[in-house]
Amino acid sequence: ASGDATLASVEVDGIPLAGFDPDSLAYEVVLPASVVAVPEVTATASDENASVQVQQATLITGDEEERTANILVTAQDPAVTLEYTVTFRYIGTDASLAAILLDGEPMEEFEPETEMYHLTIPSFDDFPIIEASPADENASVAISDPESSTGGDVVFMLVHILVTAEDNETTRDYYLQFRELSSNALLSMIWIDEELLEDFDSEIFDYTLDWDYGDGSLPVVEAMPQSEDAQVLVTQVVSLDGTVEERTAEILVIAENGETTHTYTVFFDVFTNIHHASEATLMKVYPNPASHTLTISTQSKAGILTITNALGMEMLRIKKPQEYNTIDISQYPSGMYFVRMIDKTEAIVETGIFIKK
Repeated sequence: ASGDATLASVEVDGIPLAGFDPDSLAYEVVLPASVVAVPEVTATASDENASVQVQQATLITGDEEERTANILVTAQDPAVTLEYTVTFRYIGTDASLAAILLDGEPMEEFEPETEMYHLTIPSFDDFPIIEASPADENASVAISDPESSTGGDVVFMLVHILVTAEDNETTRDYYLQFRELSSNALLSMIWIDEELLEDFDSEIFDYTLDWDYGDGSLPVVEAMPQSEDAQVLVTQVVSLDGTVEERTAEILVIAENGETTHTYTVFFDVFTNIHHASEATLMKVYPNPASHTLTISTQSKAGILTITNALGMEMLRIKKPQEYNTIDISQYPSGMYFVRMIDKTEAIVETGIFIKK
């Protein structure tokens, strides 16, 4: 008895199965969306003495078992059998992506339904390798080369990903818009106690303001960067009667790239705008600021010379001072000091201020 259990041909709705080979047992038939009825499968054995049994598929859109026609061939020798399968499915119309990879790493923000992405990279000189995987393995993906575009002062690189479904009709477009991390570390404005700093220029980094000591309240400095992605760190003034450093606000601007920085300073000069209610004249006090010795020049012929700190504590009192008085201030704490010449009625006739460094 013959042991040949191969098929000579397979037909789908009477049409020979394309690519049929007696030695290949499994086949897939892709159907257009217009097909509604489940196709009928017929088969002819190579040996006329063999028997053929066909179990038809029941659905086109069901699970694989329901979409598969099974053809059992039993040779003349009943111990020899072969089973062929023909599985049906509709042609794919899915043109979505399953993943986008940048330099081999999945893009975390990717969502199949989101088609436009705005991404930042350190430099266009190190542009990432872009790959994309379709949700349907039978779909095709085409990735364009980066193309330059501009938006205002910003340069972008645009990559277009075109996904074409298996039906060659359904398509979907994804776009990746890249920009370099900004190197802009400039300010657009500075506020002092909520008032805009006059004559501000983003390219000028150091400012000196005449400031009225008033009640000693410390000014508050705020700033806005030109780039919304830059970081601004403000070190506020800690004292109006302290050292130059203590009377200087520092504004550090860090660009988005984390490398480019600029530092702006605002120094508060408390001398120019100090007004005195009395008719006292200003005496000469120098050098100012001073570290070790201080010279005080007075025009008064008689009186008492005093030095007090910002808290009103008297540090020195000289009766009948000279026209030029050299004072050792090396042991004074750093800060602002007031110099006064008072007459016998305790009226202030001359005054001055100095900073001990």
